[in-house]
Formats: sequence, C-alpha cells, structure tokens
Amino acid sequence: MQKLWTLCLALGLMMAAGAQEAPTLTLGDPAPKLVLSEWVKGEPITEFAPETVTVVEFWATWCGPCRTTIPHLTELAKQHSNVKFIGVDIWENDPDAVKAFVAEMGDQMDYAVAIDQLQAPAEGEDEDGPTAGVMATTWMLAAGENGIPSAFIINGEGRVAWIGHPMGMDEPLQQIVDGTYDLEAAIAERAAAAAREAKIAEIEEQLSDETLTSAQRAQILRDWFAEDPGAEASFWQALWTELRSPDDPAPALEYLKARAAAAGEDSDQLRSMAFFILGRPAIDAESYEVGLDIANRLDLLDKQENDVSAYLVALGNIHLGRRAEAISAAERAVRLAAERPYLEVMQKTLADAQALPAE
Repeated sequence: MQKLWTLCLALGLMMAAGAQEAPTLTLGDPAPKLVLSEWVKGEPITEFAPETVTVVEFWATWCGPCRTTIPHLTELAKQHSNVKFIGVDIWENDPDAVKAFVAEMGDQMDYAVAIDQLQAPAEGEDEDGPTAGVMATTWMLAAGENGIPSAFIINGEGRVAWIGHPMGMDEPLQQIVDGTYDLEAAIAERAAAAAREAKIAEIEEQLSDETLTSAQRAQILRDWFAEDPGAEASFWQALWTELRSPDDPAPALEYLKARAAAAGEDSDQLRSMAFFILGRPAIDAESYEVGLDIANRLDLLDKQENDVSAYLVALGNIHLGRRAEAISAAERAVRLAAERPYLEVMQKTLADAQALPAE
C-alpha cells in the first residue's frame, strides 16, 4: 500500500535525518545557545537580550522554499523594528557559497545572517549529515524539525514561544510582540500535534504489514478515524484507496460521497478532494462525477473568480467528455491565470478540452 506520508503535501524542503528520538526542545523551554561560526551580514548577536523578541530562522542556499521566504522575512523585519531577526544557514559546508548567496539577495535579505558552527557528525553519518552542525542539532533536530525553512520565535523571557514555517509566523509574532500570545495554549496544541504524528507513525507501521488484506487495512483506518475524527479529513484518501475494488466499486464511491458531504463549505477540503479525485487517471465515471460536483461547489464558493477552481471544473468535464463545459471553464481558467507562473498548465487544459470530440 502507498504510505500515508505520500498523501501529505510538503510545506518546505525535507531532509532525511534517520530515526528520530522524542524532541528534547519544545515550546516554553529556554532557548538554546547561539553557536555560530561566522556572521555574514548584520551585527552579531551572542545572546537573547531581556524583553527583546528574537526570530531565529534556519535555511540553506540549496533550499528553493527558503529563497521564496527570504523577502517575507525582510518585510517582517521592517514591520517589527524592535525584533531581532537571525537567518542561520545550516546543512552545508561551503561558507563562500553562503556569502555569495547573501550578496546576490542584497536588500531582499535585509537582516542578520550567520553560518552554523560545524561539529563532528553523529556516528555512522556522513561529514555533511544532519548532525554536522551545532545549531542544526541543538535547535532543529532537538525540536523534531527536519525540514527547512523553519523558524523559532524567542520571547522576551528567552523562551521558545513558537516553532514553524516562516510564512506562517505573522500572527504569532504580532501577538508575542503585543503581549497577547497564549503560550500555554500553544504548548498544548504542539503536544497534540506531536501525539498525532506519533499515531500516524503507528498506523503506518501497522499498514506496512504485507500480509494484511485491503479489508483489514480499511478496518485499521476506520478504527483510527473513530478514535480521532479530525484525522479523517487529512487521511481519508488512504481509506478510499483500500475500499476501491474493480469487483465492487460501491463502497469506495459511497465513502467518497460521504466525505464530499462532510466537507461542507470548507474550501481547503473541497480543493484537496477535487485535486485528489480529478487528478487521477482512468477511474470510474461515477467518481469523476463526484469530483466534478466538488469542483463546482468550490467554484461557486470562489464566485467563479479563482483560476484553480475553474481549472478543476474544466478537468472534471474533460474526464467526462463534456466538451462545451470543459472549454468554457478552461477558457476562464486561462483568463484568470494570465499573470500566473502556471499559465501553461491552464493553456494545456484548454487544448485538451478543445480536442474532445463534439457532443
């Protein structure tokens, strides 16, 4: 069976780090020391000053998503002039590459930048393994963070107040600066997320048993969803996959309809479901009908002004051979995506719609 992890969308560039022990650094803990080999830009910061909020963001020159988030960090640094921002380069051994990268970014990377202090990697790891840097080990891996970019917000008491993707820290940073941030609630939320991840690993281990039948795997998933209803919204695809059978398509179809109904007007869920179903080649027409219905609901919620929603409607109609409807939606997708980097995808969809036989 395809692993559960493949059903998740990555929010950053992930680096394999081997088996991980339970995190030893979490929210509310005192921030680890800053151990850096070199400051490439800005005034060196050696410790966390009292009553000063500090953002420590981890990145690398080879990380595409990191490059994307850098201008946003600069924008936040300008908005919060009293907050210290440090970009810490990790997981690479060429300081010259870091310096060249920072110089190339110029004013787009307008905050302090430093390079991790290298150390001997853990036994059995390559010299450029994930534990080859002090900061990477004592911050990232200690917190269970294996992907970059990743940011830590240190509050005025020198404690870790928030950990996550830099693109998601606007609101918590503002709250921490304003003194309205609920650290205890954040601690509880992160603990719940860690418990969810542990449960996912447990379920994945159970499903990896190749002696299990699809029915047995489906029951494992049903039991999990009964125990944790919130998990079903993220992992329903795994159960749908196990329910699919060429001999009896009804169970999978009925489950798909039930999930579509449960999504209500949740745009994120509807979009995810539509992509999952309509992005699959050669499934039954009844499932494509459900996928198209989901796409149409999403399109109406978006007031028919969203290029992706229009694209999904076009895709559903293409699968079902409805030429006129497919062309209409695809033309709208092309128009709405005129300035988007994925315009070519929309244009190809329009060409596919136009290539359908006349009804």
